[in-house]
Amino acid sequence: MISKYLFSIILAVILLFLLTSCSKEITPPKQVLCEGYKNNLIREQCWIRLSMVKSDLTYCDKISFPEYKEGCYRDYLLKSPAENIDLSFCEKFILSENKDTCLLNYAVYKKNLESCNKIQSQSLKDSCTMATSFINGGVANCDALDFKDDCYMFVAAGEKDSSLCEKIKDESGKDVCYLRVAYVTHDDSLCDKIQDKDADYIHSDQCYNSVALAKKDVKVCDKIKGFNMSCYQNIAIATEDPLICELIGVSIVSMDDTGMEIDISKDECFNSLALLIPDASLCGKVKESYTRSRCYYDIAISTDDAGLCDLILNDLKSSCHTTLAAYKESCESLTSPEDKDGCYYQIAEYSVNANFCGNIQNEITQSSCYSAIAHTLNDSSLCESIPNQEQKGECYASFGAITGTLEICEKIKSQNEKDRCYRNVGVTIGNLSLCDFGGDSYDKQMCYESLAKKNNNPAGCAKIEDNIGAKDLCFNDVATATNSTIICNQISDSELTESCYYYVGLNTKDPSVCAKIKTQWYYRNECYQSAAIAKIDVSLCEKIQETENDQYVITTKDACYQEIAAKLKDSTLCEKAHSSEAKENCLNLVKLSSPNS
Repeated sequence: MISKYLFSIILAVILLFLLTSCSKEITPPKQVLCEGYKNNLIREQCWIRLSMVKSDLTYCDKISFPEYKEGCYRDYLLKSPAENIDLSFCEKFILSENKDTCLLNYAVYKKNLESCNKIQSQSLKDSCTMATSFINGGVANCDALDFKDDCYMFVAAGEKDSSLCEKIKDESGKDVCYLRVAYVTHDDSLCDKIQDKDADYIHSDQCYNSVALAKKDVKVCDKIKGFNMSCYQNIAIATEDPLICELIGVSIVSMDDTGMEIDISKDECFNSLALLIPDASLCGKVKESYTRSRCYYDIAISTDDAGLCDLILNDLKSSCHTTLAAYKESCESLTSPEDKDGCYYQIAEYSVNANFCGNIQNEITQSSCYSAIAHTLNDSSLCESIPNQEQKGECYASFGAITGTLEICEKIKSQNEKDRCYRNVGVTIGNLSLCDFGGDSYDKQMCYESLAKKNNNPAGCAKIEDNIGAKDLCFNDVATATNSTIICNQISDSELTESCYYYVGLNTKDPSVCAKIKTQWYYRNECYQSAAIAKIDVSLCEKIQETENDQYVITTKDACYQEIAAKLKDSTLCEKAHSSEAKENCLNLVKLSSPNS
């Protein structure tokens, strides 16, 4: 089902992608010492950092962590010119929503209806088909539609023809049309035509900003009525030219560490450019002390330059030396005992090797190190190496929860920790009686509640005695997870009971559950609407009752009729709508669902 209002959302995605503002040639990355790092994790973090500022597939392809690689590809999709995207790139995505967005943008840019069929999401597939049909059909296709303005906007951007914007009657829509065509033509004179009729949004400034970046022309930034600092900054980064940062004319006053006023308006520009190039001399132009220190830190880590750490004037200085020493496994070169301990801790984590924990002198830090590696390796035997007894008990108790083994709890000396271990095991194996070991009423409550929710068993909720609110919420969670109105009935609070019915009704699409909601009419109406649409049953729309808030009810009931009318492709149902606008929208939805009629 496609609402005509979905066009604004689809336009924002598709037409942004049509922007060919970036240079077609990708500047070869400057050499940064990512390959020099011994540890795989650190090396990949370096590639991830570079991929974020460079938007270069070369870096994305080096990343092996799936979630980071996916994010890198997504960032590239949003920042790269449309002509750089092909079907083979879309296939790199793992998540269907990212792949669908890529295919949608590719299909619209290439005017290729066939590519729309590869999209899994039905709503995006329909949008893709509609958008490409609009663009391929041209103006004649728009003239035959009821919602001409949206069609003109698609075709104007697709054909790079700003004259079509004049056909749009809605003044705010006309502004958006000029904005989109300016995107793809890099013509800032079109931005001059924008009247900014939308009181909530200044489209002309967005237009100037985008065209300025496309043309890499700071003169266009001067046309921006509002805040133009980001315009200069984006061009400085795109051209890797720090002189453009100096052109930022606005002033942002802050206080330095001594209480003196400083202008930090250029800080982000110099900082971003310093990391991108990378050029540590630009960090010195950053006024705010922490941002300047962080700039030196990031470049020191990226380029393996310990000398830059000495330029840092706060606590990051020690962290900088410690991290670099850890990367090179040379902790003994550090003089501070705390820095040495931190260095060995990092090596232990990066290499997943508990032997390095033994070099740590501080008992708490060493204990945390052993615990971290124990959990990473899922090896409870490492808990025994923990020198701090409290942390040792916590380590064993957590493994009790993981393994569900009571024998692990017997290794704990502290009775409180041992009891907590028993309760953890109880939750894991589903044994309520183990929740009764030690602890106060809150500890037991959390155990009962965790067990109830984990196993969807209301018996755990029933054992909560001292907190009625917690008991009710526990019943509610189990009831909605199991879609059981019987469990809803065990809730003492009447409003929460009806809320419980509501969510069970939404899950099951069972109108008999909706009927149980007596006082909270908005829950009841939405419940009936959901059931009606799922079952394609108009009679259930009629059960949406009018109350004091008539506008809400009419909107809900109209939406119910519209959805079913579109599903059945039956325009006669649109006559049930309460307003002419609702009827018109309903008829348009039916037309969209019947493209061949």
